[in-house]
Amino acid sequence: MQHFCKILTFICLLFSQCDMRGQNVPFVSGEEYQIRCLEWPGAAVSPRNDDSRAIVCSAAGPAAGNWWRITQKSDGKFLLQNTATGRYLTYDGQRTSIRRYVYLSTTDHGDLSRWHIGIRTTGISVSNCVHGNHYLNVRRGSYIVGTYAETSLSLTSNERFFLVNRKGQVVNELNGRKLVLPATCYSNAKKSLAAVPTMVSSKSAAGTRCHAPASLLTFTIDKKRPVLTVGTDKYLYAVSERKLNGSIDVRLDVVPPFEGQLHVDGFPVGRHGKYTFTHAGCARYFRLSLTDKAGDTVATARLQFTALPIVEITASGLSKQKFNNGSFHLHDPESSGADSVLSAQFRHRGSYTSLLSKKSYGMKLVDATGRKLNRSLLGMRSDNYWVLDALAVDPARMRNRVAMDLWGDMATRPYYAGSAPDVRTAVRGRLVEVFENGSYRGIYNLTERVDRKQVQIAPSKKGKVRGCLYKSRNWDSWTLLGMNRHTGRPIGQKPPHYDNTAISWGNWESKYPEPNGRDKTDWRPLYDACAFVGTAGDKEFCREVENVFDLPVVADYYLFIELIHAVDNSGKNMYWAVYDASKSHKLTPVPWDLDGTFGRDWGGHRSNCRADNDYRRFLLNGSMQNALFERLEILNAADWHKLLANRYRKLRRTHFNPESLYGRFAAYHHLLQESGAEHRESRKWNRSNGISFDFEGENAYLKKWIRDRVKYLDHRYGYK
Repeated sequence: MQHFCKILTFICLLFSQCDMRGQNVPFVSGEEYQIRCLEWPGAAVSPRNDDSRAIVCSAAGPAAGNWWRITQKSDGKFLLQNTATGRYLTYDGQRTSIRRYVYLSTTDHGDLSRWHIGIRTTGISVSNCVHGNHYLNVRRGSYIVGTYAETSLSLTSNERFFLVNRKGQVVNELNGRKLVLPATCYSNAKKSLAAVPTMVSSKSAAGTRCHAPASLLTFTIDKKRPVLTVGTDKYLYAVSERKLNGSIDVRLDVVPPFEGQLHVDGFPVGRHGKYTFTHAGCARYFRLSLTDKAGDTVATARLQFTALPIVEITASGLSKQKFNNGSFHLHDPESSGADSVLSAQFRHRGSYTSLLSKKSYGMKLVDATGRKLNRSLLGMRSDNYWVLDALAVDPARMRNRVAMDLWGDMATRPYYAGSAPDVRTAVRGRLVEVFENGSYRGIYNLTERVDRKQVQIAPSKKGKVRGCLYKSRNWDSWTLLGMNRHTGRPIGQKPPHYDNTAISWGNWESKYPEPNGRDKTDWRPLYDACAFVGTAGDKEFCREVENVFDLPVVADYYLFIELIHAVDNSGKNMYWAVYDASKSHKLTPVPWDLDGTFGRDWGGHRSNCRADNDYRRFLLNGSMQNALFERLEILNAADWHKLLANRYRKLRRTHFNPESLYGRFAAYHHLLQESGAEHRESRKWNRSNGISFDFEGENAYLKKWIRDRVKYLDHRYGYK
């Protein structure tokens, strides 16, 4: 008899479950419902006990806080009001330790308190009516209920929900459309109204198995690990640009102790971990999940692809004053081998930019003993010193790179190129994405630096100075080669005396040689040049200027900074190089730090950067005109006007063509956009230090500014 009762009880339970699933339960506007998450069907969305504005997913039960009056308005939008508190689920975009972009408001805030309820493959989604890509989400681990700016084509189980009415029935129809729901939704519905299960991966006192939150999945792609943003489930992996919008064939391997069936966006990964990703551009997220033998999800992660190399740096206590020890890890999308981790030293760099939130870095590679270690990075020269330029003042995040690329392509080779065939007066670089201590830092420009090796000047020999490299540090009469900044005329007096044991003179810094107590520099070539420009008579200037300066390169430099309207590079932010002072003191210019260009100033503003500006007048009005440029223009020394006009005509047919110029920006914009880097950069830094991002708008501005600038210069130089 006892055995018969058990069988009868089992049959009744079985039929009741079948009846529950087969029964038509439509959504009724204005009724009260529990909002349950597919990942934890035995838990309900409710206010926190210690803060009625914040929301969590906690064990379901009959408590009033677990119930919501859900009303569909005439426009199809939904209003969600908590029964216990009378508060409304409202988007506010605020993230705190216990809230994620939503809160429970005491009043109805219109569309911020309105939600779209969509039917998914299984379950429903809840997204805000103002911020349509923000979907209701239960954070794994903390169970905080908030929204997440979702870009994936599919939602995971912690972003899909179902409704349970006061009778313990699961809603399976919404506005005439059937809902597909897992069996666990039905099996947990009535049960959890009466008995509150504990959210642990064990059996409760009632014997009911409850689902534990899934862990963070760790995995490799082609035996390389993707880069994890610390504190999230988001991974980033670098692939070549040609693969990004095609097919990415990879091998996925789960890192122990995990094991089970791996899925990507719900599709099982094949044998030996082989999988093909498609349409991976534009910040698309792929959802990876691992299921155990019972079919339960035990680990999850999200994956994005980028065509930019990824740089990971680890260091602590960084400042501008000194280098601190750390490590450097480059993920090169063109390399099939394992990415190596190198020891390195870092410091912040830049005068103005070091004050901004997004920092630039100087980096020295070192070996295990702390000695310098030369490495070639991304096809650039082999060296131990590298620069990670934050591009922090540029809303396009590419001006410095584009301008330097342009100079490298157009510049006449310096006068000593026959003796130094490998000379480069432009630094090469690559746009990369940087992580510091696991935190995403954004788009950077990884570059070589201007030094003796780059410009190939003669090294000192047996204590005798030969090659010299000088870098300007600030605006000054002598960084402007003898210009009286008040009158806009040559200063008419000799420069101050110099000391070859000092690293600086007249707001210049000796970058090679660097005086150190044992070695000296030679300030004489720069001193003589400043004295010559600042004091020489007109006839002497016209006669000798070609012997003092590398005029073909000077002409290119002037046309270059005039074209790009460089606001900070006519004396400051530049170098002068001397190949061998024992043979000639002739100086050739080398550019640096070209953020304040192409219609933006050094602070990233458009003010006073009109495309039709007379550049000479602009520099004079700003007390930034270089005495060399001014005297060449006024005196037409060395037939300066003809030199500029002829050179402009030649460049106009090639590098100064407006389509060619904008094409450089368009190519980088496409790369950053397709890689999702623009999206990530905007999320990280939008409105930081007063800089807002509109990459499409900025590129439209650049296109028009370049067209108008070239049109103005065509008129100036008589180009037809």
